[in-house]
Amino acid sequence: MVFRDNKNRIIDLHLFQYDISGNLIFENKTYPASVFSGIGKIANIYVKCINETAQVMFHSGYELSDKDFHDIKLLCQKFNIPLPEEYK
Repeated sequence: MVFRDNKNRIIDLHLFQYDISGNLIFENKTYPASVFSGIGKIANIYVKCINETAQVMFHSGYELSDKDFHDIKLLCQKFNIPLPEEYK
């Protein structure tokens, strides 16, 4: 689900569940709980979110948009993450 305000700011919300070991299950795939170790900020409220490495991982395997290229390039630069091949 995507929420957008009148300033065109976007929050992309995905629902998942935890398995008995604390791992995340999303779209029938299991991911380690560590992917949800990021901290974001909405207005003045800090929220849990997926970490930067998982953000890069989740932005692959589909037809990429110009926004994907832009966002992943900046994310990789900011957090010193190697740029995935499909983004070069």
